[in-house]
Amino acid sequence: MRLRERLRSDSGVTLVEVVVVCGLLTIVLGFILQGFVSMQRAFQGDENRLENLDQARQLMDIMSKDLRTATSLTAGTDPFQLADSREIRFYANLNNPNGTPNLIHIYVRSTDNALIEESTPPDSGSCTTSCTYNNGPTTVRLVGQYVANSTTPIFTYYDANGNALSPTPLSGTNQLAVQSIQITLQIRKSTSLAVPSTTLINEVTLPNVYLTVNPTPSASP
Repeated sequence: MRLRERLRSDSGVTLVEVVVVCGLLTIVLGFILQGFVSMQRAFQGDENRLENLDQARQLMDIMSKDLRTATSLTAGTDPFQLADSREIRFYANLNNPNGTPNLIHIYVRSTDNALIEESTPPDSGSCTTSCTYNNGPTTVRLVGQYVANSTTPIFTYYDANGNALSPTPLSGTNQLAVQSIQITLQIRKSTSLAVPSTTLINEVTLPNVYLTVNPTPSASP
């Protein structure tokens, strides 16, 4: 009888019960929101890592291909005007329809950490003993962005025995000894997320220089 009377009662819930229910709902919603934010950050982090990797691969592919075209202007000379840790200037068989090497300059632009490549043809159509590269026209190309090498060198130079040559910028004697170049790229697109930079390393042999210094021995008669 009392149970029926309680069920028929219109008194509802008390204020204390409402406060308790609201508190529990707030806690549950807080956990749900925290999980959603964590999932969103994880997704953004994975997307950022993929963007870093794609950009690093693009830069590495272009630089490796271009460095392989490095060549000496004349036999016994090195292919470099400058061989530094973050900047390199070298003669290359790249975009040269006249058969004369162009002067290639690769460096990181300090204002936005973009990797820039400049290509300058010789002043005359062909060079027999020497070339000058003063009058251009210089073609400037944006290779890629977000280079994050702060203390890690981009270019490390090695001789034929695999010994690292130092200090940089290399002296004229050490430039002559370069047989390969290790490229180390650290790419970080976003600095607002706790995502470290992506690092790619590749060693490029300079075939034109190597074959000049180490010619293939002739066959015995």
